[in-house]
Parts: sequence; C-alpha cells; structure tokens
Amino acid sequence: MLSKLYPVLWISIRIREEKNFSLSLPLSLFVIDELLDCVQDLVSIAVWFIPEKKFKLSRNDSINLPVQSFSPSAISEMLKGTRVLLKSFKTSESYDLVNVTTDNVRVLIKML
Repeated sequence: MLSKLYPVLWISIRIREEKNFSLSLPLSLFVIDELLDCVQDLVSIAVWFIPEKKFKLSRNDSINLPVQSFSPSAISEMLKGTRVLLKSFKTSESYDLVNVTTDNVRVLIKML
C-alpha cells in the first residue's frame, strides 16, 4: 500500500444541521516534514543574525497578563521537536488519533 511509504494524516469534519457541511483533508506527512524543514532552515539563518533578540507578542491592555516574548532559537528548537513528533506518527498500521461524534458533529483525525 502506498500509504505505508508516504503516511497520510486524514482530517475529516462533518456537521449535520440545516446546511450539511463536510470537509476531508488528506495531508501527507512527507510534505509537512519538508515544509517544516524549510521553515527551520529560514529560522536558523535568523538565529545567526539575531541570536539573542527577543520578539514580543502584541499585548492586550484589557487583560492583565505579562508580555510574552520568544527568540528565534526557541522557535528553531520547537520546530525540531515538531519534526520528531511527526516522524513518530509513521508506523506500519493505520490508527485513529481523534474520533469524536456528537449529535450533529463528527471529527476524525486518522493516520493512514
């Protein structure tokens, strides 16, 4: 089976109300991994030029929360961890990550 060589993350959402809505997205883990690899390369270039620069997230003054900041090196490490997580999804059998059904909504996330 081709999905053994190139695993697919299948996302399916169905809503049954007055207007029926159905969405199915097959996402290749190979494509996602390559995209994350490219983004990681771009972030590693940013780490060279601004290694200790901290970017602040926009602050909403109506909420009393501290201003959050992040650095390019933290983003690079997060991307490495995400790629390791995606590689752990690649197994020999298919399985359900999420399978939730209510009266009107069904959400299915499955590894093929």
